Amino acid sequence: MFIRTIVTLTILAGVIGRSTAVISHHHHRRCLGDFHTRLADWASSGEDVPTIADGWDSRAMEMNSRIHSASRYVVSAVPNLATSISLSENNKRDVVSISGKRGLAFNNATLANLFGASCSNCSWGYNWGSSSRGLNSRYSYVPMLWSDDASLTSQWDRDAEIAISSGASSMFSFNEPDNVGQANMLPQAAAAAHIKYLNKYGGRVKIGAPAVTNSVKPGEGIQWLEHFLNACGGQCHVDFCNVHWYAPAEDVDNLFEHLEKAHEACAGKPVWLTEFAPVSGDIQGFLRQVIPKLESMDYVEAYSYFMVALDSLMSSASTLSSFGEVYAALPA
Repeated sequence: MFIRTIVTLTILAGVIGRSTAVISHHHHRRCLGDFHTRLADWASSGEDVPTIADGWDSRAMEMNSRIHSASRYVVSAVPNLATSISLSENNKRDVVSISGKRGLAFNNATLANLFGASCSNCSWGYNWGSSSRGLNSRYSYVPMLWSDDASLTSQWDRDAEIAISSGASSMFSFNEPDNVGQANMLPQAAAAAHIKYLNKYGGRVKIGAPAVTNSVKPGEGIQWLEHFLNACGGQCHVDFCNVHWYAPAEDVDNLFEHLEKAHEACAGKPVWLTEFAPVSGDIQGFLRQVIPKLESMDYVEAYSYFMVALDSLMSSASTLSSFGEVYAALPA
């Protein structure tokens, strides 16, 4: 039990103060007021201090920012950097990656396990945090170091070792460092932190580059990824690149252009699409069009729709939504 001392109040104040800037991608329907209510509940409960990246919801703010700017959904040519990208190679042993491409992006492990029971092709999952929080062991859990915030790095090695000992074969670097509403890191700082916190696991698991958005604003999206790799100077251990995508369903070609640009920026390494969803349009039709192609693309190693949650892949705590059924049922 966490001892209630002045340290408790200090931690609580720090978490509240960072809530709008550091909280992870948790599902977009709750308001920030609920975050403060749940912190107050914790303060009198006797439970261990919660991590910033586990259990709090800020996705509405990010989704609103994405929808607000139409330029985010327009692909434009991003100039290649005048640099030779040399990504670190595995030098310890071959690592077996996930058994299938389709994954579960979740906050609530109970919902993820329930959804997964209907999704025979779902083989892995992640929750923007470093602890699986009860995800069924049939899925390969992928821990993420959401940012280089001290509250996360202080527990990263412990959680990473637990995940690896439980069978994890991959891990994710920072979450949308190109987005001011998410990890919000400069490429140089992200490269230094990746080397410090992620490189040590190279050869034991596959390591992803920081997950970037599909923004086409200067210094964001694929351009941020290029700047990150340039800042690495060949010293970052990167086995695959990690991207997100949000746009209207009819802009499906934009998705595959985004994946191709990521593949090129990543020097031909595999690509994981770990968040994607239409912001408007026919979601079922979109999934029926997109998933077969994702399954057929050699360099797309994994994908996960955003997300296993109410008002998304679930319509209730026990029922899949109409497009959740499509995501679960489409063949691999």
